[in-house]
Amino acid sequence: MKAAAPQCTVINLIGDGSFNYNPVLAAFGACQEHAMPLLIVLFNNSGYLSQKSGVTHHYPEGYAVKANHFAGTSITPAPDYAAIARAFGGHGEKVEHPDNVRSALQRGLQAVARGQLALVDMALEPTNQGGEM
Repeated sequence: MKAAAPQCTVINLIGDGSFNYNPVLAAFGACQEHAMPLLIVLFNNSGYLSQKSGVTHHYPEGYAVKANHFAGTSITPAPDYAAIARAFGGHGEKVEHPDNVRSALQRGLQAVARGQLALVDMALEPTNQGGEM
């Protein structure tokens, strides 16, 4: 998007599971190399909720549901996502309280206006990885 419309502010909304499954380092490197700042808002529930919900949907009588144990759906311990953005010369911060959301997003947008990549890691309630959804 940013390459096609360099004058526009691009905001990427993504979950931590999707973020981990994508070539983030290559994308951040491209943003840095080609001066394409964007804001990433990372919704961090410490897990792969879509993967877990797929198991319960497709295999409601399966072992994972019966045992209430969903292997491979937890992202713990979590990486320091904000540090990854900073490693590419960007702005990164983690938000752990709803009162801080607006100011964190404003700082992220200010970084983008300065030509920096920005990532705001929004801590959400964990999805109770091993147990019930």
